[in-house]
Amino acid sequence: MKLIPLVVMVSAAVWVSTSPAIAQPPPQPGPPPPCVDAADVKFVCGQQGPEDLVIVPGGAWVVTGVFGGAGGINLLRVSDRTTTKAYPSASAKDRLDAKTYDKCPGPPDASKFTTHGLSILPGRRNVHRLFVVGHGGREAIEVFELDARPQIPVLTWIGCAVAADPIGLNSVRGLPDGGFIASNFLPRGGAPAATQRMMTGEKNGELWEWHTASGWQKVPGSEAAGANGLEMSNDGKTLYVAAWGSQSFFRVSRGKTPPTRDEILDRRQSGSQDADREGSAEAACRKRFRRRDGCRRSRQLVLDRLVRRRSHCDSAGAIDTRHYVCCLNPSLRTSAKCSACRPVACEICSRQLKPSDTMIVSASA
Repeated sequence: MKLIPLVVMVSAAVWVSTSPAIAQPPPQPGPPPPCVDAADVKFVCGQQGPEDLVIVPGGAWVVTGVFGGAGGINLLRVSDRTTTKAYPSASAKDRLDAKTYDKCPGPPDASKFTTHGLSILPGRRNVHRLFVVGHGGREAIEVFELDARPQIPVLTWIGCAVAADPIGLNSVRGLPDGGFIASNFLPRGGAPAATQRMMTGEKNGELWEWHTASGWQKVPGSEAAGANGLEMSNDGKTLYVAAWGSQSFFRVSRGKTPPTRDEILDRRQSGSQDADREGSAEAACRKRFRRRDGCRRSRQLVLDRLVRRRSHCDSAGAIDTRHYVCCLNPSLRTSAKCSACRPVACEICSRQLKPSDTMIVSASA
């Protein structure tokens, strides 16, 4: 079986999968790992905390966050693994969309602009909209126009929405009207003890939705211990969230009263009750599909139930559908049938990878 080529960027290097990585807490200081290619794994060296990655439509470029060092926004050219500073840069521009972002005070302070979660919405004529979690001079979602028509894409800053205290932003999902949904991972200004309580599962944050007319509004039912990476279903009615503190994954309805919510806990954190639930899921999978190898030691059936799509457990142990492949078992991620989707929803994979496709995964140290 052919293996999927893999490129890796590390922060001191970046991993190279088609799914954006889940934004995480600041990288801990320490010596950088070796940045040496190995077999089918190739490294993109010299990165500074690439907390999140998004692929520019067309697949030739990847936008990377810069959570350390000088900050800003980088562009990675996939063909030769070269990195270009896109913002701030000589080619970058500032052009405020005062109608959509009427309360934005102006461009970010480039000298303090570190970046975290990213989201890109495809646009017309190869001009797209990029949403960026910004820290440093202010806590805000910064919005850019990304013009992919030039030889090297150009970023134009067009607006922002400054978060109220004490919201501590982590991940973002852009919306077609210029609004967005963002996660409040760890409120700013908290004592170290608050972080410890979050890591034991205490709910300390939630999701927020922003629009020009309504401003910042809490998403009902989204309270979480360390709300981290997030995604949204294609119809906009369901949000998928990774909760760092509770080591769990949940989906919550959007725009529904009262909201509905389903959650999966990490087996290592959740004890015997969750283990029993997973055992029941495995038994149900075997009964339904009469194939044990596709169900054992995984939460794939539970994920399948969450996204409510018809699927089957294939011989590789992945859940295979017409529109996505979910591979949570690291030992299976070199399979041609596995897209290495991050576990914030099988639904975010719009197609199956071909064996020749490249995967890009952030690897902040």
